Amino acid sequence: MNNEAVANLSKTDGVLGVVVFDDQGTCVVNHLPAPYEPILLSEVVRRLSATFDVFSSLDDGAPTSFSVDCEDGSMVLRCVEHHWVVALTHPDVNMNMLNVAMNVVVLNLGRGFPGSGTHPASHVLTESMTSRSSFSLSKSTSEADVEIPPDAVDRSVVQQLLVIYRDFLGPAAKMVFKQQLAGLGVTSRSLRRVQVGDLVQRLASKIPVAQRQKEFILAARQFQDRVLL
Repeated sequence: MNNEAVANLSKTDGVLGVVVFDDQGTCVVNHLPAPYEPILLSEVVRRLSATFDVFSSLDDGAPTSFSVDCEDGSMVLRCVEHHWVVALTHPDVNMNMLNVAMNVVVLNLGRGFPGSGTHPASHVLTESMTSRSSFSLSKSTSEADVEIPPDAVDRSVVQQLLVIYRDFLGPAAKMVFKQQLAGLGVTSRSLRRVQVGDLVQRLASKIPVAQRQKEFILAARQFQDRVLL
């Protein structure tokens, strides 16, 4: 890896520090000032890797970047070639300059792994940094390649169930919905009729208020009755 590119990124105006993790969760480059430590960010990256896996299982392609703005600055993350590049910034950072410097690091990482492609390392990182993996996903297989069982629920019905779930869980509904599908080992196209009840129970368990859990289960059952599931 070209450490000079990472060092230059850390010297970009408004950048507080930079750290790079490999797909085993090991810090391979550290340009963080005290009192920041890589171990403090490893948990953040671990959680984001699981989230990236969820979106990769539901949408075409895999997410490769993430950023969040806070009162005292921001965190920008890029995932490339089995590495996670994390930059901490001040509130006044020039995002255009930051993106240019980040792109140089990403380019150098890509050159360092010829023939390896540009697939994210999120799944490997999740398994190596935690004692267990909540679910396993394949990034080489698209949803269109999944075999559809004869008793599969129509995808429009699954999508309508998601709409109902969003009323109870809010913006996080889609991500949780996809995660629970993956936990059953299915997609929105391969969910079987006999699995709908299990899916509803899984979804309900993620709603923080018990009363709202009951209301969602009731709404889901009424919906099932309407569509004859």
